[in-house]
Amino acid sequence: MELKLNSNDYEHISEKSDYNHNYYKFKGKSHLYPTEILEICHEDENYSEFYLIENDNKIFLGCSNDFFEEDETITINFRVFYT
Repeated sequence: MELKLNSNDYEHISEKSDYNHNYYKFKGKSHLYPTEILEICHEDENYSEFYLIENDNKIFLGCSNDFFEEDETITINFRVFYT
């Protein structure tokens, strides 16, 4: 199963982010999309982990070889760790 996110729908939260832990907030107002996402980059291995942030909870969504960059569609693959 895959989850696709459009990077243009999210804005970087620089106050919460540091070197390879980047937080993004959904720009719109929709209950269909996660409102805040944490991207943990593993640059040496060319993949990122993605988490949904709800209040103080961090929920693992999956991994991807895509990164939050301008005009990028991020495809998060749920099967990476669940085979």
